[in-house]
Amino acid sequence: MTSQFIENPDPQDISCRQLRDFLSIWHRLKAEVGLPARRHFTFQLLKMHLPNIVIVDYLADTKRFRVSLTGTNYTEMLGQEVKGWYVDELTGIGELLERCRHLVKTKTPYLAVDNSLEWIGRGYKYYTTVALPLFDEAGSVNKILFCLSFDDAYGNV
Repeated sequence: MTSQFIENPDPQDISCRQLRDFLSIWHRLKAEVGLPARRHFTFQLLKMHLPNIVIVDYLADTKRFRVSLTGTNYTEMLGQEVKGWYVDELTGIGELLERCRHLVKTKTPYLAVDNSLEWIGRGYKYYTTVALPLFDEAGSVNKILFCLSFDDAYGNV
């Protein structure tokens, strides 16, 4: 199943409170500090989102993406730990890889609805995610911060 992709969504258009709040944090930080970096997302700021977070590092020199952190809910849903894995080495995730590349290029958040876990043999499970660009000192995207909701899949954005 192909997921629904919404570039630069408005937090007001997201019905899932958790994802709406997550995106609103990024917008608030962007207004306060300019380009949000990893250091701006403190434990206190993300406390309620931590189990559902995934951080992917963008390695500009190789143009690859590596998973650097996964929340407990994501790991449990996958049934395995993927920290340290390169996204391009996973099978069946071409859509995710393209969305990551697009985010690095456009430097804008996205919302993806109806994402399947088919790539790990769990095609009956779906999730919705908000992906946020995080920036280095030069203004380039060096990380992508994801928050996932397994409760609001099937188009309930």
